[in-house]
Amino acid sequence: MAKQSVGSLNSMLSALSALFTATSTIEIYAGTQPANVATAISTQTKLVTLSMSAPAFGAPANAVLTANAIANGTAIASGTATFARIKDGSGTAIMDLSVGTTGAEINFNSTAFVSGGVISITSMTLTQPGL
Repeated sequence: MAKQSVGSLNSMLSALSALFTATSTIEIYAGTQPANVATAISTQTKLVTLSMSAPAFGAPANAVLTANAIANGTAIASGTATFARIKDGSGTAIMDLSVGTTGAEINFNSTAFVSGGVISITSMTLTQPGL
């Protein structure tokens, strides 16, 4: 694996952070995660949408980007959360992340979402590998 300086990794994270706009969202879905972020959502069920802050992230430090506050959302459907899609304010997908209870990119206490339930993400970090 290539090894990079912290400065270069922070620069990559700054470029990624710039893609997130004032109305970026995190949509949590049940179903099979698409092959890539360019693949449209089809048979998956959207469970909840959470709104990111403006700005969505603070400045990167030591190759880690930490999200600012993420607003709670109310589940619009019941199901088992399996992945998240983060979109910019225009609805363009930026990234997909796995969802689980441990070892996933987004971990919840439970992936069993119930319609009408309040869903929250208390913290979120993105780490750029390469140190």
